[in-house]
Amino acid sequence: MGLFDFFRLDKTAASTAEAARARRSVARRLAALPMPEFVPECLRKLNQSDGAWTGHTRTPQRVARVLAANKQLPDELADFYCMCDGFESPDPDFPAPVLPISSLRSGSHYKPLLSELLTAYWSEHGNAFDQPGLLAVLPANHPGAGPNPAADHYVPPSLLDLAVPLCPPRSANFVVLLIADASPTLPRGTVLEIEGGSATHYPGFKAWLASRASRVVRSTKTST
Repeated sequence: MGLFDFFRLDKTAASTAEAARARRSVARRLAALPMPEFVPECLRKLNQSDGAWTGHTRTPQRVARVLAANKQLPDELADFYCMCDGFESPDPDFPAPVLPISSLRSGSHYKPLLSELLTAYWSEHGNAFDQPGLLAVLPANHPGAGPNPAADHYVPPSLLDLAVPLCPPRSANFVVLLIADASPTLPRGTVLEIEGGSATHYPGFKAWLASRASRVVRSTKTST
């Protein structure tokens, strides 16, 4: 590798880091909005992709607060469902197809179980982290550029079967909300986004959805 290649790699890494910082800044500002402003602003940003997405909100259920209490949802998520009944889109690749409140159920009701989806992924691709059989949980601000970012938690896959998926699970990629404390540092209300055999944790629903909305870039998608 020549000197020019090193300079090019340094420039690429700096650009990537700057873009990540910008996304985190957008996500923080979004998550700080009150829920009546947060919901439409997240959806607006999710749809900012040159027409690739056409997501919209569902009409909230009049009994959303009661349903949220019955399902033991954290207040933040209950407030979201009082504003809308989740996000949907005709495009299955929409970045955040949040399920309606009536469809929320623990991972143990899914077939196959979420834990089985994860372990099947590991069987095919391996678990890249140093504690085989456990799910590595990374902080939301991890750089993600290296092959093995540092995990700050390890949890058993069975934890996913006790959590509540927020979006329709796809293979080993899914998003779940903890409805009970997993540890002092992974309390009730924490959101885990599982992708590529590991998880990223967010302190709550707004932080996760704001992060998703901040990641949407101008699409280069072309029609066929």
